[in-house]
Amino acid sequence: MLEGEVREFVVYGNGWTQGAKEKIRVLLRDKEGQILWERSFKGEDGGIDMAESFAEKSMNVALTRLLADAMDEFTSESFSQSVRKGAPDE
Repeated sequence: MLEGEVREFVVYGNGWTQGAKEKIRVLLRDKEGQILWERSFKGEDGGIDMAESFAEKSMNVALTRLLADAMDEFTSESFSQSVRKGAPDE
């Protein structure tokens, strides 16, 4: 089972600049609930000038960065080995 948890989701602005931060934790568990693999990912966007729709733009940049890191990990050999370790014997 692959489970995830949002640890932080923040959008901020101070009148001059804006930003967003997101953090998630992802776990891979076997049938007995033992953790086979665990990683945290974060995405951040900060310090850009205020503009129309600033919150949406900052969240999108931060989430894109977070998802890119997650995809790199999900396609890694260590993730693949963890999945194989939890697979039933054939």
